[in-house]
Amino acid sequence: MKKILLALMMIVIELSASEISEMKENCQQGHMTYCTSLGLLYRDGINMKQDTSKAIELFSKACDNDVLSSCYYLGSMYIKVDPSKSVKYFTKACEGDYALMACSDLGFAYAKGNGVKKDIFKAVKYYTRSCDAGDIVGCNHLGAIYENSTNGVAVDYTKAIKYYTMACKGGIARSCRNLGMMFDSGEGGEDDKSKIMQYYTKGCSSGDMVSCHNVGHRYDMGQGVEQDYKKAIKYYTKACDYGRAASCRNLGIMYYIGQGVKEDQFKSVEFYTKACNAKDSKACYSLGNMYYEGEAVRANYSEAKEFFGKACDYGLALGCKEYAKLYK
Repeated sequence: MKKILLALMMIVIELSASEISEMKENCQQGHMTYCTSLGLLYRDGINMKQDTSKAIELFSKACDNDVLSSCYYLGSMYIKVDPSKSVKYFTKACEGDYALMACSDLGFAYAKGNGVKKDIFKAVKYYTRSCDAGDIVGCNHLGAIYENSTNGVAVDYTKAIKYYTMACKGGIARSCRNLGMMFDSGEGGEDDKSKIMQYYTKGCSSGDMVSCHNVGHRYDMGQGVEQDYKKAIKYYTKACDYGRAASCRNLGIMYYIGQGVKEDQFKSVEFYTKACNAKDSKACYSLGNMYYEGEAVRANYSEAKEFFGKACDYGLALGCKEYAKLYK
């Protein structure tokens, strides 16, 4: 195993022509870990022209000689072009000692029916193997399966929390968010409401914008924390900057009424517009009103009608009603 890791580490540095030549010679002499390393160089176009056919040839040679990492790489390359081959190679890698990633991808194939007949119980089997090997992606998938009754697998919130927690600790932001939502809804236990903000905050710091929005909303509403509009704005802004429409709309409201910030209807228009462009019906409706009343913008019934129409198109009945009035 150490030799494999040493060989694979070579791909992260610039290699000289003589070093690459030595790798090729070692591969030809039957040192399969060098074939794997060369395959990665050809696959990614590192130190040489990218050549996926050559990469497949080298990975196949190494996989046939039981270098399981090469089997995994082959599986990854065949996911889109030949899913059944992908399953074949993931299976070989997973059933060997390369469970960390191969079993998770194999579980995903069974969960979705990609290249193999859909079988959620086999998906659970392989996700469990990958999670036990330390693959946090597999842990996250298990959490989702146990949280939501999926094709015969019974809901088990205790198991869902167990696996989400493992994935969250490992840095899977979505798992942190899902834990927050479970405790928020009472699925995590009534005595653990204090954990809601803990998991949403961790999810946000790990890059999940839904979590950032949820932290902002709880500070905005004073749910489980002391109401703090400035903190709400901080988290809404972070989520809005990454395209979370509801956060942009809430910022629009806060600037419109001067909640936690100086009242600024021009800023309100800016945030409502961003949210409306992301198909938030309520933001479009608010823009319609502002154009109708001439607030921070010149009154323009044509623009108002357009935004009411968008609100209607995005599912807000009140938008349809106001659009109909202006259409007459």
